Amino acid sequence: MSSRSLLVFPFLLAVAIAQRPYGDPTPGAAGFKPRLHAGSSWIGNMNFGFDIAAASGGVPAFLQISLAPTNQSVIGFHLLVDLNVSLGSIFTVTNGFQPGDGTAHIGVPLGIPASPNFIGAAFYAQAIMLDSGSVGGVLSASQGWRFELGLPPLIFVGTSILNNDPYQLVEPTLNSVVATGSPPEVNNVTKAVFMNGGKRLFTASSIRGAIGMADLTVSQPVWNTIWQGVATSTYGIAADHERKWVWTITDPGSGARELVAIDVDQGRPTFGLPVAATYGVAFGYFEKFSLAPNCRRAALITFLPQTLTIVDTESGSPTFCQNLISALPIPTDQPGGTMLFNDIEITPDSRYVMMVGQFPGAAPTEVAVYDMLTNTWVDHNPNQVGAQNIGPYSLPVVNMGSAATTIEMSRSGTFAIISGMGGCGWVGRLDLDPNDATYFAWQQWNPGVSLQNSWTAALSPDDLEVAVSTWQKTGCTAMGGPVLRRFDSAQGILLGSIPIPYNSNPSTLQNLYSVVYN
Repeated sequence: MSSRSLLVFPFLLAVAIAQRPYGDPTPGAAGFKPRLHAGSSWIGNMNFGFDIAAASGGVPAFLQISLAPTNQSVIGFHLLVDLNVSLGSIFTVTNGFQPGDGTAHIGVPLGIPASPNFIGAAFYAQAIMLDSGSVGGVLSASQGWRFELGLPPLIFVGTSILNNDPYQLVEPTLNSVVATGSPPEVNNVTKAVFMNGGKRLFTASSIRGAIGMADLTVSQPVWNTIWQGVATSTYGIAADHERKWVWTITDPGSGARELVAIDVDQGRPTFGLPVAATYGVAFGYFEKFSLAPNCRRAALITFLPQTLTIVDTESGSPTFCQNLISALPIPTDQPGGTMLFNDIEITPDSRYVMMVGQFPGAAPTEVAVYDMLTNTWVDHNPNQVGAQNIGPYSLPVVNMGSAATTIEMSRSGTFAIISGMGGCGWVGRLDLDPNDATYFAWQQWNPGVSLQNSWTAALSPDDLEVAVSTWQKTGCTAMGGPVLRRFDSAQGILLGSIPIPYNSNPSTLQNLYSVVYN
């Protein structure tokens, strides 16, 4: 149903780039937990708004937006926005007719220019429903939703070649490269994150063992190294926007790889210094990790052998930076050979860990799912003994491509994008149900364009489009150079192809190794 604003929000003028859920929802009738999600609110985006899901159907609902969070018990529900600094509320009535099927979209059009003073400012939202079936008998509520105001959308593309790795910034609305260069900070970027409302971009260089920072407020980005490790290894990077930290895997001096947090707040004396680190987090090699959206947990995968480790990343916790689960073997279903798990994601509710794995050759990909609440593997085939992964032994059977490289979770939690290098490259959508971890449905896309050497894929903050990196591969149709493909996330329809300039040594393989939306 349509919604109407009770108060006008002149502050909501730019981009909600750094978005994450926080706090716990208050269940409604039949125990369903309402969810809140917002799209990417870039400057001038008239379609920006919030989506409520899993509420009771046909009930009054209020979206509260505030300048600060809180966590209070008020007439039987968790209030997560500070009403003392509230910017007002927007009223609607949920669609649906029964518990759990209530949905609503609340639009907050952003039609006026943004002031630079607001870029990077944080706001907090929560949906509250009148629900007599809730635990308190009056109100149910979603989790909180923190979002930052920021700059228009960009896509960072990092490459991996022999040396002098170049980067590109792509503007998706123009479908073109708007900035490029090859500073040391982008040498073999394993991952990157946008922060401060898109004003800053942070990179992890595995070759240099360093964290780099780009100032994106100028026409040509200015790069600096803000932290240099003791070893040539920094694998991955994840942002904690609330504490203004970035996490990475590196050797802090112990001789082993650890999970380390670096302060990236330029106003603090600890800027560019490690502020937290694990000790003895895992044995063996690990390069991939995921930080939970609520920033309370990190999940890491090692290879040879394949194991999962869960670390407490909630500062103030008595087990902060300690293992909660150590080197748990990741199950595989296909017999023979060794499965390598190549990527990992935590769902938006910060409960489930999803991992994609590959066997040698053309064997199909498997997706293992771990429940951090019950500490069990999720079973996707009740007709077989044990917990089956999503794949050729699940029910229904799913035959994804081989050599999976990426799993990227939507912010709504209703689907994930999975891509791989097997054959001449592939990508598809795995539909999910946040209320039922056993549900899944796979749709492999056939976009009609080459997906060779698809090292990675990325999902836009509004969940609407996917970018896939491609590059010519021996035995496949010649492409003529590296290309970034953009698809709509619903059906995989091609939105655009952006040629990426050749590097300084075009005879080498130029892998588009890192793709990230702001």
